[in-house]
Amino acid sequence: MEETVPIYEYACLECKEQFTLLQSLSAKAEETLCPHCGKRKSRRLFSTFASKANTETSSSPPSTGHSHSGGCGCG
Repeated sequence: MEETVPIYEYACLECKEQFTLLQSLSAKAEETLCPHCGKRKSRRLFSTFASKANTETSSSPPSTGHSHSGGCGCG
């Protein structure tokens, strides 16, 4: 079985640089070496991610961008 290797974002508490690394799920933030200063004082950051939902199976109608009771002629 192949191991999943996610991309983690870090900030170095020593030199204040931010960096990203491909690391195993078992990697510990406190053991991560900063590629800029070489110190082991990194903090893992929370990242945003994108996900494309399957709209074909959605029971909700597509959004028109706004909602109202009428009057603008949009349809």
